[in-house]
Amino acid sequence: MLVDYLRLVHAKQTLQLQDEFEFIEFEDITGEGLTEDSPIPDELEMFAIIKIPYKGEIPESYKALNLTIGDWVEEHESTLTPIIHGKLKEYFATYYPESDWTELDNGDSAIWTDQLDYMPRVEADTKTIVVEIELVLHTEPRED
Repeated sequence: MLVDYLRLVHAKQTLQLQDEFEFIEFEDITGEGLTEDSPIPDELEMFAIIKIPYKGEIPESYKALNLTIGDWVEEHESTLTPIIHGKLKEYFATYYPESDWTELDNGDSAIWTDQLDYMPRVEADTKTIVVEIELVLHTEPRED
């Protein structure tokens, strides 16, 4: 535990994730198994994939990198949420048109902040990290 703590402290001193980010796409795990006639499941397993620029050194410890990313996501949840929710509305309109997505307007975030593995892909040539943020989404049929 002490070694993990020291790695995390070192990571926070040598890696600075920048405030700006770029939304890339959604990875819709649930949608991969659905056909046109399938009912929409009550819960969707989806990830928002974003790219974050960084300065400094990537820690050697995968765990320290994930904890650093988790702290960044938690600190930026209020910035991430409206962008991800806006993109989700467009996505739902296209791929789940019979679903009611008005829950995205109630102020609660779909971002799951207890995520442990953000599956980071470091792009050293552009000094960016691509991460997958897990979303918690419950669906209901749209009431017309």
